[in-house]
Amino acid sequence: MSKFTGIVFPFYGLHVVPVTILYSIDSIRISLNHKSSMVYADDRNKKSDNYIGRLASISEEVRIKYDATALNLEQLINSDIKWGLDKNAQVYDLSNKEKFKFKCTKVMKQKNNLIWVNNISYPFVLPEHLKNIDNIEKLHVFLVYIDLVWHIYKFSMYYSRLEDIRL
Repeated sequence: MSKFTGIVFPFYGLHVVPVTILYSIDSIRISLNHKSSMVYADDRNKKSDNYIGRLASISEEVRIKYDATALNLEQLINSDIKWGLDKNAQVYDLSNKEKFKFKCTKVMKQKNNLIWVNNISYPFVLPEHLKNIDNIEKLHVFLVYIDLVWHIYKFSMYYSRLEDIRL
């Protein structure tokens, strides 16, 4: 499986990997660089059953400030997130590149907010910013194969012969 295996969304991420990560039985503390102080990424002593509730209850002065939040795998692979925690406070280091199958194919048809592409049996949800485009069938879709499922990477007017990508 891949570095993305097991992520439960939303995923809260940083554009850099912390230089120091301290794990204890009830907390995760990090330092983003050698000059910054330690901040909490999680504190299980807080009275909340979910990660975002615990994070919100940590004082702002000592709480991590995330750079981005990804709601699904498509958003995550199109971001520059290198490190973070998922909905269940599981830590993921995404900084190491992995090779994935990649292909470019045509949009075959659109119905409501779904699109079908050439040689894939299941539909994809059309991204919000493309819902009002006429002639969506003229676009090419770049797909990446992660953990046995094809995911939309991007759209283009132009075809590409790339067969793999490092994410």
